[in-house]
Amino acid sequence: TNDSIFVEATNLIDMENYLNLQALIIYSHYRSWTYGVYAYREQNPLGKWRWTLWDMDRAFTDFNWNGFTFLTDTTGDDAPNIYALRLLQNEQFKTNYINRIADFLNSTFLPENVISIIDSLDSLISPDIPNEADRWNSTVSHWENNVDTLRLFAENWPQIVQNQLTNYFSLTGSGDILINANNGGRVKVNTLFIHDFPWTGVYFYGIPIKLVAIPNEGYQFVNWQGNSGETSNSDSISVVLMGDSTITAVFE
Repeated sequence: TNDSIFVEATNLIDMENYLNLQALIIYSHYRSWTYGVYAYREQNPLGKWRWTLWDMDRAFTDFNWNGFTFLTDTTGDDAPNIYALRLLQNEQFKTNYINRIADFLNSTFLPENVISIIDSLDSLISPDIPNEADRWNSTVSHWENNVDTLRLFAENWPQIVQNQLTNYFSLTGSGDILINANNGGRVKVNTLFIHDFPWTGVYFYGIPIKLVAIPNEGYQFVNWQGNSGETSNSDSISVVLMGDSTITAVFE
């Protein structure tokens, strides 16, 4: 909870990389992350610890798994969970953690995006599966059923994660934020750069969302306009959802 200790942690850890890793763990059901990643850093005084993946065999396999309650297991191979568990005692990290998961669920981890990747890999690999099935005494249908399970996870797991996150952090729910902008610029929502409007994302009640208006060359930002008539001429604002909301960035 001590902000000075959190700042010290950010001097040792690439926190953006770590937040991305944690969001991936939660989304992909990556329960073996504590021994399926490498930690590394540059060998200089300013080098920060980062993580990279090497083994995800146990992902996308159990609809009953809860990555948030999993954090409390800090024994044996799961000892590295202690880092996230301790960092979540800091309010800023907790906000960033929740928002990073939400950002990914609204972009990279959208069902249509993940299923598209699954389908593309399926088309690349499937011609070899009859030979693999013969080699390992399996069947093509077994392979096809496994791929269908991945698609099922991609379609249904995001909503499960949203529900688990809401319950774990005792939040009151989530809502839609609809963002509009005219042709003079784009909007950054937390870590996401939005170019196409209108854009809708799902975020959690009570958790501040950072919006930044970025004008295109030759344009300038005028103000934000909200659905209840409120305005702000600051290009960077924080929005806390208590229900569905619409906000427009005006450029000229």
